[in-house]
Amino acid sequence: TAIDINNGGTDLSTGSLIKLSSKSTSPTNGILSIKANELTNGTAIDINNDGTDLSTGSLIKVTSKASGTDAKAVSIESHDQ
Repeated sequence: TAIDINNGGTDLSTGSLIKLSSKSTSPTNGILSIKANELTNGTAIDINNDGTDLSTGSLIKVTSKASGTDAKAVSIESHDQ
């Protein structure tokens, strides 16, 4: 593990463990970029909830006020070679 950001207790009731903010208007590589160009096996991103206590809320929440005709809240692209 190169970086381990851990909140081992239950103290985080408000705020965020990680928050990324930017006022950039046209970032070419995104505000957050994860590259796994040499990945041949395994998983690039793993979002996991092993607990059974999630009764409200969500693991992923995407919100947007985008109104442009080409704007997308989520875009998933896969290219077959």
